[in-house]
Amino acid sequence: KMPNVKLVRGRGLFVGVVLEDGINAVEVKRQCVKDHLLVTAIGTGIIRMVPPLIVTKEECDECVRRLSRCIARVAGK
Repeated sequence: KMPNVKLVRGRGLFVGVVLEDGINAVEVKRQCVKDHLLVTAIGTGIIRMVPPLIVTKEECDECVRRLSRCIARVAGK
């Protein structure tokens, strides 16, 4: 489980990360861009990720590490 995340939902590789209240998805997106991770903010509380079909497990693991780091920065931890 990732800190500051309420829910992860999706179908296949189309993934939405629902953030806890008070954590702005747009700010998380900005942090992700600085960390060379391309995501989309949906509204103020959801991060959407759509990786390519050829993504590897290692790349997914790295994405989770970077996203966790970016969410923590926005949450002030």
